[in-house]
Amino acid sequence: MFVSKRLLEPYYPDLKDLDRDLKTASESSTEDDQLFAWLCLDEDVWQSLCSVFERRLGTRKGFGAWLLEADSLTYRLNPDQRRVGAFFIVLELREFGGHTLWNKVKTAPHYEDVVKQVHDRVAKRFKAPLREGMSVEEREISLCAMLLGESLDQLSADGVEQLLKESNFHSSSDYNEIKKSLRAKLSSGGGVGLKNFKGQLGKSIAKRFGLALVESAWGASKLASVGRVGSIAAKVLPFALRRAGLYLSLGFLLKDAYQLGGEATRVTNPAVIIIALYRNLGEARG
Repeated sequence: MFVSKRLLEPYYPDLKDLDRDLKTASESSTEDDQLFAWLCLDEDVWQSLCSVFERRLGTRKGFGAWLLEADSLTYRLNPDQRRVGAFFIVLELREFGGHTLWNKVKTAPHYEDVVKQVHDRVAKRFKAPLREGMSVEEREISLCAMLLGESLDQLSADGVEQLLKESNFHSSSDYNEIKKSLRAKLSSGGGVGLKNFKGQLGKSIAKRFGLALVESAWGASKLASVGRVGSIAAKVLPFALRRAGLYLSLGFLLKDAYQLGGEATRVTNPAVIIIALYRNLGEARG
């Protein structure tokens, strides 16, 4: 998780804070490093992911400055900018409970710990079986399958047809049968189910459709039922965030969908799920 100190210094008025964060980064795990490396390379996830962190109360001041820069560039980031952003995001995720009493007396968790907690919360929410010893990749795939499956269940065949056509998928087949087929593939579980889901649609369409599907299902049903969240968002979020559509919904809907509150779950749940969706619907994992 290496970033040149020269790139980070402009974001740290107090270099003692930078030294502290560099020390934390030097103690990263393999999964922390792999997440960092993926963020450095991926060009698509940034707008969606950054919208989550722009709502965090305790965000590092330097990260806040970087977020404003990224927004001004409409998230068209060069490699150095992605590297700095990845550094901040991994640290923020590792300190997902950093402003709670519990995390003051324990070592900051690693990404594998964070993913396990989010996965297990979501699995309990959807009454899905939990299996010990799952890898980060297996948990991320499981998150994707649960979210996509539940989203398909919530939308009508007409809704699925509309989203598929908007994703440039056209078929003469009955869309209710297509919906059932996609749901059956996801129900088969594990990486095979997600691979078959992408195989039926094609990778690029599966990515567009999957992200739109989650946003439509959860954004439409959950945000509507808690209208005050939407109205507050409209008042306090910057215009750049409100125009984001999918990204705004993904950030807010998951907090209410899982009926969770607090800094850790408000930020970490949607962040981990967004990472899982982009990682596994994109090219990163085939």
